[in-house]
Amino acid sequence: MRTRHFLTPTLMTIILAGCQVEIVPLGSDDAAEPGGDSGLAVNVPNPDTAPIPMSAPDPTPIPAPSPDPTPIPAPTPDPVPTPDPTPTPAPTPDPVPTPDPTPTPAPTPTPDPVPTPDPTPTPAPEPDPNPLSTVTLYWSAPMERANGEAMPASEIGGYEIRYKTVSDILYRNLVLNDGTADQYSLIDVEAAEVVSFEVAVFDTNGIYSDFVIAVAN
Repeated sequence: MRTRHFLTPTLMTIILAGCQVEIVPLGSDDAAEPGGDSGLAVNVPNPDTAPIPMSAPDPTPIPAPSPDPTPIPAPTPDPVPTPDPTPTPAPTPDPVPTPDPTPTPAPTPTPDPVPTPDPTPTPAPEPDPNPLSTVTLYWSAPMERANGEAMPASEIGGYEIRYKTVSDILYRNLVLNDGTADQYSLIDVEAAEVVSFEVAVFDTNGIYSDFVIAVAN
């Protein structure tokens, strides 16, 4: 078998189906065949001396595919709410019970009558601030004179009484020409609480002692 090649000037060895093909560049003396053909000379190797063909390399194993990613689970939908069961109606009592009678309200007690207040008593008339009354004066006969000398009852000529109210300026005087008198009542005078009374003794010669407060009743 003859093969022609015009592309490369180098010697190339092609292993094809257990046959060795030698390619000689054009122009080489070894390439000319006995007919003066300028083509390529193809040497058919001897099967006994031909090199043992090499076995084809094992194919590169295809890498195992990566596992698919775990898919995100779809969200579980909320369960549809179950409607509440319809309540069973209460059975109607048979027969309808009679309601209890309405109790009679207790009667409203009659209020006690409002007591009538006692009439206001008529106030007692206010006493006259200076009522007129009878005042009795009492005194004792003197036993001695102001200078310490004894004064017998026979030398007593009488007594002089004087009195006035708080608002009076001058005294009102009353003379008793009785040496034995030891009291005297004044009629229609103010009460003793608002009148001051005094009494003095004088002798038969008209000599007076000092006035002293008389006891009034």
